Amino acid sequence: MYRHSFLLALALLAASTSHAQSTAPGNTEQIQSYTASSLEKEPRLLSLPAAINLAFDQNKGLAAARKEIEAVEATIIQAGARPNPEFSALMEDTRKSTRTTTYLINQPIELGGKRSARIEAAQRARDMALLGYSAKRTEIRAGVVAAYYDVMVAT
Repeated sequence: MYRHSFLLALALLAASTSHAQSTAPGNTEQIQSYTASSLEKEPRLLSLPAAINLAFDQNKGLAAARKEIEAVEATIIQAGARPNPEFSALMEDTRKSTRTTTYLINQPIELGGKRSARIEAAQRARDMALLGYSAKRTEIRAGVVAAYYDVMVAT
């Protein structure tokens, strides 16, 4: 329960505006009047959708899950790539008159659906990453909603 209240308090703090103030000796009256007028203002209310959006934008775990999805999508591209050809040179004997040089170009050929199996496995990994992202979003949303209504009931 305290975790949810902390998240809501953090969301409220992040949503509030901040102003830089000069601390020059001649400005003390302005600072005192500014702080007095700011205390008289009503606090800015945070709506539930705004709190949820703020939590989604500021959550590091959610950002990491988005980056994981991007990384897994890159593995799908890599899984679809064909193997690179290989080039090699072999030189026999060091004397110029009897030297034999052989150049080889090898291209692996994948049989038995290996490439499609790699692509399928990478797509399943992407599906798992998307499900993990969705579960994190749902968990964060539920936490923010619970904290929001806890604060509403407490006030």
